[in-house]
Amino acid sequence: MPPLRKYTLLVNNGFAISAALLMACSLQAGAFEMLIVGRFIMGVDGAFQTFLGKEDVSREVEEVLMESRVQRNVQLVSVLELLRSPLVRWQVFTVVITMACYQLCGLNAIWFYTNSIFEKAGISPEKIPYITLSTGGIETLAAIFSGLVIERLGRRPLLMGGFGLMALFFGILTITLTLQDNLQ
Repeated sequence: MPPLRKYTLLVNNGFAISAALLMACSLQAGAFEMLIVGRFIMGVDGAFQTFLGKEDVSREVEEVLMESRVQRNVQLVSVLELLRSPLVRWQVFTVVITMACYQLCGLNAIWFYTNSIFEKAGISPEKIPYITLSTGGIETLAAIFSGLVIERLGRRPLLMGGFGLMALFFGILTITLTLQDNLQ
């Protein structure tokens, strides 16, 4: 593993550990979100006033308290009960099929082999980490953009079209990688 990639992964782990430590210490630090979760109502008004910058926060406090009451009444179910429930069966089925297709589409394999793919494409080894980072950035932007498009167009046509285009482009990628050595 190249040193730059190794250090990038270590820095990324540092962010995850820092976030976990901040979450673990937030109750002791008196974070206002924990005033709410711990049902300490006295400090909620002041925290909302500070956070929102306005005096009358009664509506926001009431919304939070109502949401808290709803959350306490939520009944947890087991996985087996979830699969047996006719109310959510199609939603669970859709999520399982979508995640299975995501795993089988080959995207994880492409990320695993990005260095060798770019190296075989003739890109110098010094530039490969930056190109890989750029590719990840573009994927992140695409994920954000797709979230906005999903709300506008709906999930079904986008899933069908997306998986169809993925199959087409990965087929083209497979063909070009296979023929790459024959054309040189």
